[in-house]
Amino acid sequence: MRYKVNFASVRSIVNWYIPAVIACFSIMLVARFILGKTVHGLDYGLYFPDGVHYAYRALRYLGNSEIVASNDVIGWFSLHSLGNFDIDPNIITEKYNPAGHIVEYRIFYSLISTPFVYLLGIPGMLVAPIILTGLIYLYIAVQGKRTDTKAITLVVLILLGASFTFPRWMISNLTDPILACLLFLFIPLHKITNQKLKFISLTFLIVATSLTRFSLPFLLVIAIVLIKRKEIMNGIYMAFVSVIAAVPTLLNLFKSRIAESTVTEETSITFLDRLVRAIRVIVIEVGQLILMDSLLFILILTGIYLSLRHFSALESQLFVGFLIAGTLLDCYVGEVGVNMRYQLPALVVLPLVLQNRFRKPAKQSILL
Repeated sequence: MRYKVNFASVRSIVNWYIPAVIACFSIMLVARFILGKTVHGLDYGLYFPDGVHYAYRALRYLGNSEIVASNDVIGWFSLHSLGNFDIDPNIITEKYNPAGHIVEYRIFYSLISTPFVYLLGIPGMLVAPIILTGLIYLYIAVQGKRTDTKAITLVVLILLGASFTFPRWMISNLTDPILACLLFLFIPLHKITNQKLKFISLTFLIVATSLTRFSLPFLLVIAIVLIKRKEIMNGIYMAFVSVIAAVPTLLNLFKSRIAESTVTEETSITFLDRLVRAIRVIVIEVGQLILMDSLLFILILTGIYLSLRHFSALESQLFVGFLIAGTLLDCYVGEVGVNMRYQLPALVVLPLVLQNRFRKPAKQSILL
């Protein structure tokens, strides 16, 4: 028995493509707000402990004193965070903050969140990640429509939104989603043909990401990709300026390590110790991903396989490079249970990898 294709129905489905993507994003957002809780001892709430530094800084930018800002932040987090915030408010002020050497130059997230904090209070810290994530969804949706990969785009966005991991980090009060979105911005910026504008855009990207969190490994990935794609001057410029921008953060980390070793009288960690710790982090992280987010794990493996098979495509090079850079950072930090937090820039590129694989044969790489 033969079945006829109802082309009118097909066109109707296509017309609902963009609204369907918006619905995917909206459902992910609503679920994130409703279901945020502790799962198997891991914090899946909206307000992570690290976020106190950025909320405090945003309140300070709005003219609040140290005491007022710190009391407001600690008071809010003690009520709305899943962690224990029974701590001295002075601990997050500029003078006494033990993490000051890490967050000192991370001002971009607080700056762009200041208007939202002014209007909404501390919940305003979630607005910038939500807006930027929504823009990425929209960009991916437009690319899916342009490359005739609407079905695969919807499937990938649904799987990402339904995972435990992707919404956990993208919709949060951390700098990680801001960094992932800024690095994603390189994709449209790469299409700029005017060399002066391209230098300006690359400079903005370097400055913005460096003032968001430590981003040197990811920026070096972009530099290597540019050089590999015969954009030698752009790649060299990217690498050089990125290293310069990272120097203040690296110096702070170096000074803090010296101070810690002096206080604790510990010798420096050997290479073997670091190797063992890195292996432990990778094994635990992959194990947790398989057990708690198996569909995302399969999606990542698919992305790796397709990227290696079509490695000449820009999106494939970025995905693999960001995945490696994030994993190296994950191993260096050595904190288990972060579940793809440092690999977030790779996850936002993943839909483009699959779009490129399933595009029509006549289409070129969507990023060329």
